[in-house]
This record gives sequence, C-alpha cells and structure tokens, in this order.
Amino acid sequence: MGKLSLLQRFGLLCLLALIVFAFIFGAIVTSLLENDSLERSKQLTAALISKEVKNELLPGELTAPETGHALKAFSKKIRHLSLPPDVERIKIWNSEKIVVWSDDERLIGKQFLDNEELNEALEGKIESELSELKKTEHQFERKFKRLLELYVPIQFGPGGKTRAVFEIYQNLDPLYLDIARAQNLIWTTIAVGFSLLFLVLFGIVLEGSRRIDAQNKKLIETAEELKRKDRMKTEFLSIVSHELRTPVTPIKGYLTLLLDKKLGELTGEQANALSVILKQSDHLLAMIDSILNVSRLEYGKFSELKKEPIQLNQIVRQTVEWLMEQFISKQITVKFDQDEKLPVISGDETQLVRVMENLLGNALKFTPKGGTVTVKTRVSGPAEDILQVETADNGLGLARENLEKIFEKFYQVDSSNTRVAGGLGLGLPIAREIIEAHGGKLWAESAGLGKGSKFYFTLPIT
Repeated sequence: MGKLSLLQRFGLLCLLALIVFAFIFGAIVTSLLENDSLERSKQLTAALISKEVKNELLPGELTAPETGHALKAFSKKIRHLSLPPDVERIKIWNSEKIVVWSDDERLIGKQFLDNEELNEALEGKIESELSELKKTEHQFERKFKRLLELYVPIQFGPGGKTRAVFEIYQNLDPLYLDIARAQNLIWTTIAVGFSLLFLVLFGIVLEGSRRIDAQNKKLIETAEELKRKDRMKTEFLSIVSHELRTPVTPIKGYLTLLLDKKLGELTGEQANALSVILKQSDHLLAMIDSILNVSRLEYGKFSELKKEPIQLNQIVRQTVEWLMEQFISKQITVKFDQDEKLPVISGDETQLVRVMENLLGNALKFTPKGGTVTVKTRVSGPAEDILQVETADNGLGLARENLEKIFEKFYQVDSSNTRVAGGLGLGLPIAREIIEAHGGKLWAESAGLGKGSKFYFTLPIT
C-alpha cells in the first residue's frame, strides 16, 4: 500500500474521529434513555399503586396481619386492585416492619428489621432496586430477566404519616424491549446522521483539495515560466557582458601602449587624460565582470571549485598589497592581526581572492579619509576546525534591518552613498555564494549607522 495522500489521510482520520464520537455520543444518549425510562416507570408505578391503595383500602387494614376469613377477604381486595402491568409479587409492610400481607402466605406476620430500602420507604421515600437474572438462576425458575423491586410508601391525607409500604416485584422485560427498540432507532439515526456529516465534510474538503491542486498547478506553471524568463535574462546579461568586454579589452590595450609612449610622446595633460580613461576602463571591466558573475551565480557554477592547498594569510596580505595604493590615497590605516600558525586548507584561491577583494574594497569605499581598517585571522570553533577572517572598519555602518539585505542581489542600502562609492550591489551576494560553496559562512555585524561594520567569513579546516 502506497503512501496516503493528504486528502486520504484526512478522510481516514475524520472517519475514525466521527466513529469514536458517534459511539461515545450514542452510548451516552442510550444510557440516558435507559435511566430516564426506568425512572419514569418507577414514578408512574408508584403513583398508580399509591392512588389505588388509598381509594380501595382503609388505613386500619394496613396496620396488622389478618387471619382466617379476614385474610381471605383482604387477599381478594388486594388481587382486585388495578395495579400496573407485569407486577409479579406483592408484599405489604406496616410501620413496625411486619409483613401485613404477601402473595407468599408464609411471610405474613414476620418481621424483618434489616432492610435498608424498607427503612427509607418508611421515611416517605420511594426506593427501588434493580436485579437481573444471575448465572446460578435458570430461566424456567424465574420467568423474567430483569426485575424491579419497588418500595412505595402509603400515606393517607395531606402530609400524613407513612402507614404502610407496598413492596412489589415488577417484571421489566417488556419495558426493556421498548427501550431496546428506542435505542436501536437512536443508533440507526446516529449512524445515518454521522455518515451524512462525513460525506458532507469529505465533499467540502475534496472540493477544496481540487481547488488547491488547481492553484498549485497554476503556481508551478507560473514558477516555471518565471524560471524560464530568469534564464533568458541571465543569458542576455551574459551575452551583453561578453559583447561589452570585447571592445573594452583592446581599448585598454591601446591606452596602455599610449601611456607607455610606445606610439609616441605625450604631453602631461594628454597623459593625465589617458590615465583617467584607463582607470574608468578598469572600472567598467570590473562592473562587466560582476554582471558575468551574476550569470555564474544564477547557474550555480560557484559550486564547481578548484581544490588546491592555500594559505589564507597569504591571500589576505596579497589582496591588501594590491589595494594599498588606494588605501594610502585616502589616508586609511590598515592593521593586521593574523594568526601566523594558520593551517593550510583546501580551496579555490582565485575565488577566495575575489572574496577578499570585495570585503576590503567595501571597507575602502565606505571608510572615511583618515579611517582605519583591521583584518584579523584566527582558528575558531569548539573543535578548532574552522578558520575565521574578520574585516572591520570605522565607516558608515549598517542598520540592523540591513545586515541580511546587503547579501541580496542588486540591493543597495543607500543609493546616494552607493553611487558615490560605485558598484552594482553584486559583490556581497557573489562573495557569500563562493564562501558557502567552500562549506563556510559569510555574515555582517554593525553597532548601527555611523559606527562602522564588521564582516566575517569562516572556512572549514580539511
């Protein structure tokens, strides 16, 4: 049997829940019906007996046992009483707990002091006891399975004293047949009702499930279409970037030849102008490279890393040296706090250099003139199995809500600052992708705007 669908699981659980609830509900209702029927029968029987006795018998006839002809006459009156149906036996007790009359003449005149129900009845309460056919009894010895032993106090006059107690044994088999019929009807009604409820609920959920499936199908189709368009956009960016790079490369080459005076002498003004053009050409190539890296990011090509032994401290110092002229021009002090005993790790040196260029480049952009940039390397982790690099500056800083947003493609915290500093908002997303492809993490911390920033990345020691 395969895995059940969500709809099938709902249907099964709903059915089980309804069955359990219906069983509990039916048991409670049928139990209440049985108790109510017994109570109503007891009260009705007691009322009929009390009324009939008061109409047909005198108080004096219930005070002492009769004998001889008087007993026969009294027995005749008792047997002609209009008692409820199914009364099997009768006993009449006086206030002294003596049997005044019984259909079993052997009991007449005997006193039974130890009878709790009789004691309660003499206090004016209607008492009863229900008994069923025991395993030790035989059906032919007792014609009925259920028997109600009922004690009815007899009082003459309003608020009168209890003069006698009628004890009757009533066969309840006919009553229980009626109760059984009513209970069967209740169970049938519950079964049909809860079945209809289940069908209605299942139908509603089925219709909802169909609508959700249809919506999911549309969402999947829309997602696929968006992916297709996204791939087209990425391919377009890649093609455009390549086409842009093609003419820029020879332009740089000729600019270099001109500045090296390979094509003739230059005046100072011409050399300065060509230097500005070359610098802007480098900037343009850097942005084109960033766009190309977006294509690599989209296609997950950063997961295809070279695995070679690298020394992280060397990469850090090498990157700082490449940018040192720019740090000096802004009078920014670069401080090192390196663990010289860092182990050699396995990774892609070219890509990790790209990460360091991005982090140090950002520190250079957003640190004011005369500021400080600190680079730290150390071994960390509970098992000392992680290399951690930290770049800290005292520049613009970041608001708490932007600490994650800066790693989104093309996101720029402050467009005015970014425009001054330059950049497309692609460096940090690409850097994070490279670090994560190495099995590490890259994140930012800041105490707030104007309080500088710290960028950390970790790499596993393998």
